[in-house]
Amino acid sequence: DAFGPIGFILLKNILIFLIFFLLLQTVKLAKPKYSGIYNILFCYCTLQAMIHVLAPTVRCHLFTFLFFTLFLFILQKVRLENNNRLLVLLPILMIFWANIHGGCVSGIGLLGLFAVGEFLNKKPFKKYLITLIPTCIVTFINPYGWEYVKFLIHATTMPRPYISEWQNTFFGPSTHLWWKFKTFYFIFMAVFAAYIGKTIRTKQAIDFTKCILIITMAFLSFRHVKHQPFLL
Repeated sequence: DAFGPIGFILLKNILIFLIFFLLLQTVKLAKPKYSGIYNILFCYCTLQAMIHVLAPTVRCHLFTFLFFTLFLFILQKVRLENNNRLLVLLPILMIFWANIHGGCVSGIGLLGLFAVGEFLNKKPFKKYLITLIPTCIVTFINPYGWEYVKFLIHATTMPRPYISEWQNTFFGPSTHLWWKFKTFYFIFMAVFAAYIGKTIRTKQAIDFTKCILIITMAFLSFRHVKHQPFLL
């Protein structure tokens, strides 16, 4: 209302910039020397995966991509640097996220996956479960109370057979976009297979948190095109 079409364009570009900024900061947590041409390629591949769900205006799922990336960054800071105080931020952020877009359920799922992964890694995992409880509870802080939470459950499980972005990646309509998604899907599965192969060959311990995240996101992106950005 205040800034018109220019305001929408500016907001959209700010959101996309913040998403990629947080992504690169998350990558640097594990790979401090990861820069240069690899950053450009990473950003390009991720942007290509988002093309189908980017609209001329601002859609609310852009906020979900931003909050999801922020959650991922915070959880990686906690996991890799043992900065447990940052977990306090997650329930606070969830209050805003839940009131902006129903994709907030992905943040709850992400937190749960970290708990399972760290449990399998035989590392401290209870802190994630403890954080998960208030993160779920604060979703009730909205204008509709329980009705909104009930809607989130319904929206998460409802079929959307006639909406293009909710089509299956491999069995949806054959368009040039679908072929692009299939290509990136195979690329990342190849990278994941190479990681597992290297881990077995060098007899290193498998990082279950990393594997569970990739496998879960790959499954979701296989089922629905709209979930491709989460895999990237």
